Amino acid sequence: MTYEIQTYTQGQWKIQAFFDDKELALLEARRMSESRRYPAIRVVEEIWDETQQSFQSRIVFRESEALRHTENVTKQRAEVRREVESERKKRHDEKLRRQYQQKQKKEAWRNSYTMIALKGFGIVALGVAALYGLHLLGG
Repeated sequence: MTYEIQTYTQGQWKIQAFFDDKELALLEARRMSESRRYPAIRVVEEIWDETQQSFQSRIVFRESEALRHTENVTKQRAEVRREVESERKKRHDEKLRRQYQQKQKKEAWRNSYTMIALKGFGIVALGVAALYGLHLLGG
């Protein structure tokens, strides 16, 4: 099993180094990527298949300017989304708090002494009106 570091330059992938150790290949690829000399770098794992008498290849590491840009944009979008959701939750919580306060004020008014007195006065007034109406009907 071998590992190739390949760089993308002038529209082609070119082999830059061979390694027998995966960790060493990945370490070197990351170092090369940080240097920003190449627009794209990848590490390809090459495995010899005895039965088919051919190499099986797979990419174990990939880094490019486009991927870095995409990752940065994705991170920025996620941050904006978190901020928007946070503000939306704050507004929703504030709305619920105001509704609760208004409900508490209404309930406080309903249970206040003034309201109880008004209800009592209304009941007495209706009672007097009913008695007066019965008196007029009775003669």
